[in-house]
Amino acid sequence: MKYDYSSFNERNFLEDFNKLSFIYINDASDRNYDKFLSDVALLVNKNLPSKLITKRELKFKSKPWISYKIQKMIKPRDRNLRKFARDESENNLVVYKIYWETCR
Repeated sequence: MKYDYSSFNERNFLEDFNKLSFIYINDASDRNYDKFLSDVALLVNKNLPSKLITKRELKFKSKPWISYKIQKMIKPRDRNLRKFARDESENNLVVYKIYWETCR
């Protein structure tokens, strides 16, 4: 999941944050720390709605060395490979090699 910042309003977030009660922070215990984390998580979820990312986005996020340009070239490259596999003409091979070189 990732957060959708398009509807983020900093003023509303800060107002909600200031409304939180921090009385329990003075007592340093695990239960109070967990309460604080859950309050902040609720605040973030309220002001920054999350949206699911697709499997494709997740796959490319795990491979930061693949640039956006390369991501856009992979689909046509694969399409031209399938085209060449169906019809092994010289023209299809040349087109596939051009896309293959671009994706390197």
